[in-house]
Amino acid sequence: MNNKLTILTHSPRILSKEYVKALVKKLMGRMRGPNAVAESLHRGLQVLNVPHLIDPPINKISDTVHVISGIEALRFAIKLKKNGKIKKLIAGPTLVITPFDNDKIILSPEIDIIVCASAWPKDFFVSLVPELDKKIIVWPAGISIPETISTKNGPWVIYNKIGHGDSISESIKKSLSDKHISWIEICYGEFKQKEYFYLLASAQAVVYLSHSESQGLALQEAWARNVPTLVYTRGYWEYGTHRWDDSKISAPYLNDQSGSFFKDITEFEKETDYLQSHIDQFTPRSHVEKNLSDIKTTEQLLKILEL
Repeated sequence: MNNKLTILTHSPRILSKEYVKALVKKLMGRMRGPNAVAESLHRGLQVLNVPHLIDPPINKISDTVHVISGIEALRFAIKLKKNGKIKKLIAGPTLVITPFDNDKIILSPEIDIIVCASAWPKDFFVSLVPELDKKIIVWPAGISIPETISTKNGPWVIYNKIGHGDSISESIKKSLSDKHISWIEICYGEFKQKEYFYLLASAQAVVYLSHSESQGLALQEAWARNVPTLVYTRGYWEYGTHRWDDSKISAPYLNDQSGSFFKDITEFEKETDYLQSHIDQFTPRSHVEKNLSDIKTTEQLLKILEL
């Protein structure tokens, strides 16, 4: 069966910087394959028996190309589209932060569909370039659903993406200790994924500290193990001269099944008490199974792409 979809995470040109960088990471054992978004899509396409290739040789590229990451890869695909060698080009969600980055490459007319991981990045893009409204689709990457759920007999996990010594993280630690709730903190960039999964296997809850998330895959990993989350939100995102306000900016896919938000220590203590006394009401795994698994999100994308 012919390849229906080509997924690119870096340039297929052997002498390009992106290609060499990806090769070096692979040889050094620093990458298990494509990024998390591509990995999820790959798993979903395999289950659904959809022919596809990830980062294939140039002569194996199909009519439909999805560039998930890599600006050089996107430039290469745009050139193919200009020369009539591909028919449909999808770009995103891990390419640019604003539509003006990299010489406004995401605004290239050759791109048929732009992917944003959640609603707020799309709203932000459209606020700057209104004509993108009809071109952008919201599509979240999925995750693999583990066979087991948390035993919930371990400590709470504080997942810190804000940084050491931040006042809100220190207040949270004190609050949990005062309530005689055991906790362990992990800081973004300082642990391996398998260590996080090990903690989730017994975690009672996750306290998630982040200023913004376009999607929040680490949150989904907790929900998939039926671990509820309390998510800090300051309600806005900043990048250079840009700012965007959104009430769900720290966790776009959080809902009542999976946890709640808090904006300060007073709200945190209130939400902590509620979670502890209503723990059986939180069913985050069900939320992920219905909406954010590899298969469910891949089905969503295939419907959009009409494949």
